[in-house]
Amino acid sequence: AFPPQTATDEIGTLGRSFARLLSNVRTYTGYLQTLASKLSHELRTPLAVVRSSLDNLEHQTLPPDAEQYLRRARDGSERLSHILNAMSEASRVEHSISSAEKTPVNLVSLVKDVVAGYGTVYPQHNITCNLPDRDLVVTGNAELLAQMLDKLMDNARDFCPADGEI
Repeated sequence: AFPPQTATDEIGTLGRSFARLLSNVRTYTGYLQTLASKLSHELRTPLAVVRSSLDNLEHQTLPPDAEQYLRRARDGSERLSHILNAMSEASRVEHSISSAEKTPVNLVSLVKDVVAGYGTVYPQHNITCNLPDRDLVVTGNAELLAQMLDKLMDNARDFCPADGEI
């Protein structure tokens, strides 16, 4: 918070202007932080209407050229649904990060443990990990860091051929 200014000179006026500016920025930042959650919530109902309409159309006899438009609309609604789910997940993760208890975490031990698990989950991939011989301790949340590594691994797996190396 900007300290309140009671002086009647130019410095006091400038201080009050800065206080108003910071208040406006704080309000706008709060709005932006909740925007994804609000949009996700508000867009789900119209998307559900579109999907139910597409479901009803699929049970109708349509001309052959209309089938491709129905398929494209279905694919588009699926993509929108994935985007909305990602927005909701991002909001939840952001909230989890901000409210998570932070403790010292040894990244070397954490990565070793997580990578060992990946070897059994993804046996079709050659997974290697090069880590320093010494501990590397950071302040954070081990569970959230493991989730982040899981996301990275999922991405790597999606883009790596079955016999490839991660």
